[in-house]
Amino acid sequence: MFCRNCGNELNDKAIACIKCGADPKKGVAFCSNCGKSTDPNAIICVNCGAGFKSANGECNKILVGLLAIFLGALGIHKFVMGYTKEGVIMLLVTVLTCGYAGIIMGIIGLIEGIIYLTKSDEDFVNTYITNKRGWF
Repeated sequence: MFCRNCGNELNDKAIACIKCGADPKKGVAFCSNCGKSTDPNAIICVNCGAGFKSANGECNKILVGLLAIFLGALGIHKFVMGYTKEGVIMLLVTVLTCGYAGIIMGIIGLIEGIIYLTKSDEDFVNTYITNKRGWF
């Protein structure tokens, strides 16, 4: 992992950069995956393709929560967060059973959506988004 503030390489579990002292996940100047300089408004790194968290975690939390509640059976929310394997599993279970197991997947999506929406923005990002290559 690289510090998003100064680009210094760090241990993956670091909570503060030893070079600049800032939270290594909060900056926007460098890619956390490859350490290259980035445009602060970029949503992906043009060098390695890693996705960046949006500055507005609330919007993303609401988007993912609502997708999970309303389209949970299809696993769309999993794709958005970067959990491709889990999204494919939910989609295939629903499609291959002609929707019968989709009821179970829908209930799982409903529960996940409620969990996402009740978490704080910081907990949501740290628990579900960190180190993923989702759409935000």
